[in-house]
Amino acid sequence: MANRNTAIFLMLVLGWSPAGLTLAADPENCLLCHRYRGLARIDTDTHKVRLYHVDPNYCDRALGPHAHLKCTDCHNH
Repeated sequence: MANRNTAIFLMLVLGWSPAGLTLAADPENCLLCHRYRGLARIDTDTHKVRLYHVDPNYCDRALGPHAHLKCTDCHNH
């Protein structure tokens, strides 16, 4: 019983949680900004709106290629 309580305590203190594990899916921390739906700009050449939003569920729920690749494997900074 003491070992179990110690293990639970250490997990809480060290911040180990399912939410913490999802951060490892984005090692470059691109979702820090790109998770916001309003992230966009107007292209000065075409005058079109360019969206830069990435749905965090692609990483968090392992959907599509974004769950298995780093962002910079395909995209430049």
